[in-house]
Amino acid sequence: MTLLMDAVRAIRNARAERNVEAGKKLAVMIASAGKAELFESRRAELAFLARLDPEMLYVADRLKAEPQGALPIVTSNATIYLPLAQLIDLAAERERLGKEQQDVSAQIERITKLLGSDFASKAPANVVQKERDRLATFRPGQRSCESRSNGWVRRYTLPEAGSLREGTLSRVWNFRRAFVCAPVL
Repeated sequence: MTLLMDAVRAIRNARAERNVEAGKKLAVMIASAGKAELFESRRAELAFLARLDPEMLYVADRLKAEPQGALPIVTSNATIYLPLAQLIDLAAERERLGKEQQDVSAQIERITKLLGSDFASKAPANVVQKERDRLATFRPGQRSCESRSNGWVRRYTLPEAGSLREGTLSRVWNFRRAFVCAPVL
């Protein structure tokens, strides 16, 4: 029962951290070596408590590969994968990352201009060093913003036409779409 409670808690925390609507039901993949039977037997309870779509709940002992476009959540005896496309409003996230990148760039530009002026020669050494340290902390932040922003584009691409076999059950297709077919930014 503790295993089930940990999974519900982890999923609820992920939902809360990403401001997912309370009524939105999510697709989930759970990989739990030796404990898959427990998740399967408690499928209805898990779906109800964690607000999951019971038809889009996939449980296995292990997965061949980590699902593309999924947020992995590691608990004591399971790894839970939530599709990022259902958790994040991609347009809002792109806008937020763009604004964050602009803010960091503006701070770097301001500090660079400040250190390039006669401020550096007139101000006390400790104040100048403090500004240099601030500049040093902003530069990795700028690279981080750029890599996160560029990472969204690579991570969220539609699969090639026909990459999923014809005749696949609609349930499996919908499940795979939740994890693989996220919109392009």
